[in-house]
Amino acid sequence: MQPSDDQRTTEWASQPGARSARPAYAPEVSVTNARPWPIAVAATLTMLVLILAVDNSSLSDSIDRHALESNGFFSRVLVALTAFRWDLGRLSPDPAHLYLGQLLSDVTVLVLVLLLVAVVTRGRGSFWQVFVATWAAVIAAGQVGTYVRSAVIDSNQLLPGENDRPTTIFFSAYSPGAVTLFASLAFGLVVALVAGSVGVRTRRTEVLSAPAAAALETSARREPWSAPPAAAPGPAANPSPWTKDSPTDYDDRTTQLPPVEQRGRHGADDGEQHTTELPPVDDDRPPR
Repeated sequence: MQPSDDQRTTEWASQPGARSARPAYAPEVSVTNARPWPIAVAATLTMLVLILAVDNSSLSDSIDRHALESNGFFSRVLVALTAFRWDLGRLSPDPAHLYLGQLLSDVTVLVLVLLLVAVVTRGRGSFWQVFVATWAAVIAAGQVGTYVRSAVIDSNQLLPGENDRPTTIFFSAYSPGAVTLFASLAFGLVVALVAGSVGVRTRRTEVLSAPAAAALETSARREPWSAPPAAAPGPAANPSPWTKDSPTDYDDRTTQLPPVEQRGRHGADDGEQHTTELPPVDDDRPPR
């Protein structure tokens, strides 16, 4: 009796290699993704508030007067925080384009913070990831924005005889330096704290179903190709009629032929004689 399909399946599943050949279905997986644009907008607004609050003309002038009286470390820190100063009342007249350059520098910093933070905060959206990425983006934006200021300023109006534009952009007192770097570090720290908090609050969690999770696991971990498992040993589904161990007795299917009727010399039945005797042949050949 041949085994049924259920028995073959049970025998195949009991083999050592059969379990690995089955399709694996992983459970539901939760994937957390950050929302970069809300983080970038929050970082840009925080940077704008800091520039408006700290680097306005009234507070900057007070810090400059205080720095004239004391030249200590804290006075230098306060002066460095006014690196992004702005004053709309002095845009005209402005023959050296000094205040115009400072205003364009601040606008460039804000635009770069928005774009850079949106790019570097993609990912899982953890607090420390957003914090470090935002801090680095603000520092880079502060340095690039300062180059815009040095490119707009007419150095010939400030220092007669200096018409070398590349030197004014990269190596003048209006180029990025220690003051701009310190201000970027200080402002970037506050912006990064706000961005990290916003990133944690606005991140979203997606739940992948079992087939999608299995596909994600297969694409993330590729295994080398291996040959399919060998067929399970057992009786063949369609055994050969010449197989001795076949469960079907094929001898019963063979049709037995009737016995050949043997006849003797005189036509009588002779059971012991298995061949029919031929008549003698006359030999007409002459003797030797």
